[in-house]
Amino acid sequence: MKSKVVNITEKDTAIGRMVNSFQHTLRRLSASLNFGISPDGKRNYNTIFGYGEQLSYSDYFGMYERSALGNAVVSKVTKACWNEIPKVTSSDTQILEEELDTLNKMGFFRALERADTLNRIGNFSVLLIGVPDGMQLNQPLGTANSMEELYFNPYNFDGIEILKWDNDPISKRFGLPIEYQLQTTSFGEKQKDIQTSAIIVHFSRIIHLAEGALDSSVEGSSSLQPIWNNLINTLKIVGGSGEAYFRNARQQLALEADKESSLEPGSQELAALKDNIEAHGNGWESTLRLQNMKAHNLQIQMISPRDSFDTNTEEISGQTGIPIRILTGKGGGQTTGSEDRASWNSVISDRRTTECDNYLFQGLGILQEAGLLELPDDAVVEWPPQAALNEKEQAEVNEKKASTFEKIVTALAKPVGDEADIETVLEAVGLEDIEIDESEIDDKDIDSIDPEDLNDDN
Repeated sequence: MKSKVVNITEKDTAIGRMVNSFQHTLRRLSASLNFGISPDGKRNYNTIFGYGEQLSYSDYFGMYERSALGNAVVSKVTKACWNEIPKVTSSDTQILEEELDTLNKMGFFRALERADTLNRIGNFSVLLIGVPDGMQLNQPLGTANSMEELYFNPYNFDGIEILKWDNDPISKRFGLPIEYQLQTTSFGEKQKDIQTSAIIVHFSRIIHLAEGALDSSVEGSSSLQPIWNNLINTLKIVGGSGEAYFRNARQQLALEADKESSLEPGSQELAALKDNIEAHGNGWESTLRLQNMKAHNLQIQMISPRDSFDTNTEEISGQTGIPIRILTGKGGGQTTGSEDRASWNSVISDRRTTECDNYLFQGLGILQEAGLLELPDDAVVEWPPQAALNEKEQAEVNEKKASTFEKIVTALAKPVGDEADIETVLEAVGLEDIEIDESEIDDKDIDSIDPEDLNDDN
């Protein structure tokens, strides 16, 4: 059987690309629309539980503004990431110290934090670096003579339009934006933030922040999207609990009319009673004026929202990596435990490496292109160490170290004739990484060691 040769013209190829793109978009849209629908199609959980169908940036921004947990998930991370100024080193030598200090005083790092906050609320954000190069913003970046007139403006997802893309397959920026249209978007009553005209900006002046980007280098995902259902649940739990307390704080009464009662529909007596009941329930009236009626107290069972609330916050904590006591302040003002602090430090350290380094280097690269600083190819960012443990947390760590030391001493104090394998002992107590010194010691040496000395990092 002979194979059939099909000649594909350039026009056919273009049509094929369009069809494939349409099918890809349709599949993605279908997957999004079908999420939350039971396999048999009979139940829409998004509608039943009030989670919403298609979420928009305004939904996420509203959750950030109005929900304590939503705000914490977004802002606690960005504040912790940008609360310290990093060092830049090259060949183990610190560089750009004066330049970073100047940029900090000009608000560069504060602007990065603001842009990063917007990035975590929406699918991406941008930070415009205004360079005094004498060129229009829609033109490629030129050179400048001084940092004095630099400015930094963050823009949120809802105020960004990409006007032009790089569609050249051999370009190193293939599939990335060339021109942005930027404008400040007003939310709620912030009328002073409204900007009547948009600006067109060349990509060479833009830091593009897109955390969580997967198949797109341009668009990531909101940090609130994976936990949206849990955030809605917490609003219902807290709001429902408050409403239940409000309704049941005063005694609930049942009124029983006697046979002699003249409360006929439309009667003046019935109208007066309704006014009296409404004033008693919603106003300052503390007395019910009843005639030929009996009042009975209803026993209302109050259900604690704690378990339901904890279930949802645990899921939020698990997804975001933010320890619950840092996320919610749970613990009645107690200090954060050493395990929580270590976990939190790890989250921030990882994010600084995976996200913040990239954003900072984008900004420094723009300033280098403008001739305002020199950034070697081997430059790396070094962030200050995370916050040390406080006194209570350090005491807990010291106690654990002392306990471990006691186990070692006990394990080594074997009867004469038994050989103590110190490497096995250390492995048993979780200190297998300690290097062994073969020096001989006796009981007096062991007794003279103070467990507090184990806290010495040196």
